[in-house]
Amino acid sequence: MILLDLDLPDARGSKLVEEVVALSGQVPVVVLTGYENEKFGLETLSMGVADYLLKDELSPFLLAKSITYSIERNRINRSLRDSKEQYQELFDLSPQPMWVYDHETLKFLDVNHAATQHYGYSREEFLSMSITDIRPEEDVSLLLGAIEKFKDSESLNYAGIYRHTKKDGTNILVEIHLQRDYL
Repeated sequence: MILLDLDLPDARGSKLVEEVVALSGQVPVVVLTGYENEKFGLETLSMGVADYLLKDELSPFLLAKSITYSIERNRINRSLRDSKEQYQELFDLSPQPMWVYDHETLKFLDVNHAATQHYGYSREEFLSMSITDIRPEEDVSLLLGAIEKFKDSESLNYAGIYRHTKKDGTNILVEIHLQRDYL
């Protein structure tokens, strides 16, 4: 935990906050200041500080609460980062072609290595495409209808067999599994 006084002799204000946050790594930073400016307080929070406390309103209880909450938030954020890394590793290393797409635009958001190998597109190519781009043109309306039906249903999962087109133009039959994302 770093307690940062914004009025140090060698630096002050947002420049000081930026420098300390950059150096702190994963260590929470709590700003202590006599500078009562809500806009600046929000700005420092957006820079990555854990809390912004006014010295005139500071009490032992408030400081202890801020430190405890900051440490707990840091622990939770670390746990979330670890979970995300584990999920990403499972996704990337799966032998099954997999992707995530935006349900509004149908653009690919992420694809795994197996998808790039199986379909022949690079990751960058996939990320510039939508799921309609890997369907034969005559099947796109079927896809859009299935997506609308899934959106309107209460079901959390959907599976079906569809035709896809690889980069080389080869059509293949694939079994698709959709899972609704509520995040």
